[in-house]
Amino acid sequence: MLLAIYNHEADNGLFHMGLKDPHDTIQKATFACNPTWKNDSCIETSFTHPEDLQIIVDAIEHAKPVEGILDMSTEYNVELVDNDQTTHHYSLSLGFEHNAHTEGLLLDGADSHQGYRISSTDTNRLRDMILQSTTFPEGLPEPTVQISGTTIPLYSGAFCSSKWNPETHQLESICGIPPAPDTLDQQIEGQAISVAPSSQIKVDFPTKPAKIELYMVKNGEHFPVEVDRSGRYTVPLERGYAKYVLSATWNKDNNSQYYFGVYIR
Repeated sequence: MLLAIYNHEADNGLFHMGLKDPHDTIQKATFACNPTWKNDSCIETSFTHPEDLQIIVDAIEHAKPVEGILDMSTEYNVELVDNDQTTHHYSLSLGFEHNAHTEGLLLDGADSHQGYRISSTDTNRLRDMILQSTTFPEGLPEPTVQISGTTIPLYSGAFCSSKWNPETHQLESICGIPPAPDTLDQQIEGQAISVAPSSQIKVDFPTKPAKIELYMVKNGEHFPVEVDRSGRYTVPLERGYAKYVLSATWNKDNNSQYYFGVYIR
């Protein structure tokens, strides 16, 4: 598996990726998911800490020329920002295998078929850094749901969560299911609060999921609730008890459901 970084711009020095001195100038590095690369595990991430930026610089500076014609697609679009806010754009293909023989590959900005190898040590350090930052070592981010300024109690449904273990260099996943339906329904209805008809439902996540969906549950069926232009949902006019399920998906390895109920008075 190869790690490829390709400079979209004219290169002013390959090993500095267009930067005169990356040690002094790199202020921020952003890894965005390439929309043309179909990988549901990708999450955008940014780095500003000097130790993280140093890992990127080391991978660039230690790269060695490699012979042969190279052609490969990329998983990430990379942007480096220096101190004067000049931006430099690249592409990155990230492998998941971690071993002593896995090497990365830099692709020349002027000629994407001219490659430069990244050592296995630098490749593995880069991979660990990126994957640790794009998984959830402390568990999935918990949302806050508010209606008219009042925080609504939430109950967890089915979920799957993953984290990158830097010791084993493996992706570790855990999944769970909610309590029995009758038990869950009793918990939700027992903590339901009273709200006015047409009240707005506000949903916030500390780390925004790639996809958020809200459903009203009636007789075991799920009916989607449309989001308005402000990014909020609205409680219906019909009075009575309403049960909701909030579905959040960060990627194929990280997703969760959250239940709550309200009395519309």
